[in-house]
Amino acid sequence: MISDSRRNKTGNFYSRLLIEVVKNIMFDYFKKYNVFELSTFSYKIAPLSSVLLTIVKFIEALFPSISILLIGGFIDSAGNIFNGTAPYSSIYLSIGLLIAFLGFSFLFGILQGFINSKMSIKVNDVVTKHNLCFKASILYKYYENKEQYALVQRVTGAMIGNMQSSFNVLLSIVSFFIQFFSIAAIFIANNIWQAGLIIIVSTIPLSYLSYRNSIRQYKVQKENYTGEMQLYHSTYILKDRSTVNERTLFQYTDVINNKWLNMQNKLDDKMFKANNRILCVRLLTKSINLLIAFIIIFTVLYCAVRQLISIGILIALVSNILSLITGLVSSFIGLVDQIAQQKEFLKELKEVSTFETSAEFTQLPSQNFSHFESIEFRNVSFIYPSTKREVIKNVSFRIEKNKKYAFVGKNGSGKTTLIKLLTKLYSDYTGDIFINNKNLKDIPINDLQTMLGVCFQDYSHYELSFRDNIDIGDIIHYDNGELLNNKRKKIIQKLELQKVLQHLPNGEETYLGKIEPNAQDLSGGEWQRLSIARLLMKNTDLYILDEPTASLDPKGEYEIYRLFNEISQDKTVILISHRLGSVKDSDIIFVMDNGELIEQGTHEELIQLSGTYATMFKNQSEWYD
Repeated sequence: MISDSRRNKTGNFYSRLLIEVVKNIMFDYFKKYNVFELSTFSYKIAPLSSVLLTIVKFIEALFPSISILLIGGFIDSAGNIFNGTAPYSSIYLSIGLLIAFLGFSFLFGILQGFINSKMSIKVNDVVTKHNLCFKASILYKYYENKEQYALVQRVTGAMIGNMQSSFNVLLSIVSFFIQFFSIAAIFIANNIWQAGLIIIVSTIPLSYLSYRNSIRQYKVQKENYTGEMQLYHSTYILKDRSTVNERTLFQYTDVINNKWLNMQNKLDDKMFKANNRILCVRLLTKSINLLIAFIIIFTVLYCAVRQLISIGILIALVSNILSLITGLVSSFIGLVDQIAQQKEFLKELKEVSTFETSAEFTQLPSQNFSHFESIEFRNVSFIYPSTKREVIKNVSFRIEKNKKYAFVGKNGSGKTTLIKLLTKLYSDYTGDIFINNKNLKDIPINDLQTMLGVCFQDYSHYELSFRDNIDIGDIIHYDNGELLNNKRKKIIQKLELQKVLQHLPNGEETYLGKIEPNAQDLSGGEWQRLSIARLLMKNTDLYILDEPTASLDPKGEYEIYRLFNEISQDKTVILISHRLGSVKDSDIIFVMDNGELIEQGTHEELIQLSGTYATMFKNQSEWYD
């Protein structure tokens, strides 16, 4: 069992993490960066590592020139000794410098890898937090829009890689010019200035081709993103152990596998066509590199014949000229390639930056408890973004404290949308919503969170311990182990969860789901009771159950609601359901149809009315016999 002290440390960690995320969030994070600012962000996150890595990269850029000079000097010293014009001791300095340079180069590689890893960890940590905050703060409507949600996932998922890539591009640009001018200085000092001109002229057309291909490649990756996500989902179905039972029972492996292969082939075809152009450019680049190298070699040989350069410099240049030219031209084209992709990434980044955000979504619930008194909808209408159909049409009603209410109707009648408006997931409705006679739009979300708690139909199965699955319902008191222990024990007893605990190998510390070793999965009804237990941990006066038992049979649903009603006698409860047997004991039942509130009253009053409710109840009555 995990001790309370360890549990408190864990709680403190999560609380501190949440508070730190809230404090450090920059909601204009995606709005103010261009390519250059994006590349310099690493200096703000990890200044020491970034500066050290910059120095290392700039010194490394001088290595090719230093290598040529040291090798040339060594060969000249050896030649002088061979010709008898210098003593043997004259070569000692050249050998020492060459050995020192080789050792220094080796250590530099290790140092660069260490600094880069340290900086990457820091950047990853900070940017991941910012990404989480950004995704938590954007309005709910972007999550319900398939294309916009995919864009957010794609941009935030690529943010760290592109930020580090931008940083490397910045260093590489400066390193390139240091390398280029240091080599050019050797050529100029030895009267071979033509070589530098040849390199510059040759890179212009290749850079243009590379730039165009890089943009095309990024667009292909963008187009393939949805297909890759579908491919990932199919892979999950084929390989994850949570699906093994149905894979064995229904024998659908071959069907899904063929679907997976078809998707993979389509993606491969697209990437193959895109890569063909890239391959052609690379082949062209290599060919031109060879041509440039041979031209420069002949230029160097011509200068050597005219005794304009020493034999040592001649041999050093000729032996390294191919790698030098390839490195210079390829690195320049590589920079153009990365800049082109950064440009395309920033287009999507700027699009995401236009998404509306709200700092309220990342705030912890208020410490000041607000008692619930009433809810009133006045002529409320609502249209989902990017649609034209009214899903809520001029709805008005009032809810008072300490009563049980129910909203019923067919699927798609607008019941859940009312709860989304009430919980401020959407705020662009017409009409007015009041809580405690105060306009909902003027109530901060963290204050609203203290008034109500919601259990949605698609409640989460948290792969946490049994204890934490319940305790996170009261995040404000998560550090108070004694208080949570007392509340949890009472709720477990009232919801009859002791039987579930008896079958868990480590009791409340048992991890649930299928991810952790020795984790225990639960049945649908058990997960349901656990989600309600989490809801009841919240100290609030108003509980909302939005069809959380839709996956259960009617009798199972009735049993869950019976238990819930027994332990919420002094609370206000709103039940959302399309099954009527579970809500007939409610004080007031609202009947929704096609976005309109068409009937309201007690069960008996609605039956006597002989309207929509009475017809629905008659049709469903056999479910509960």
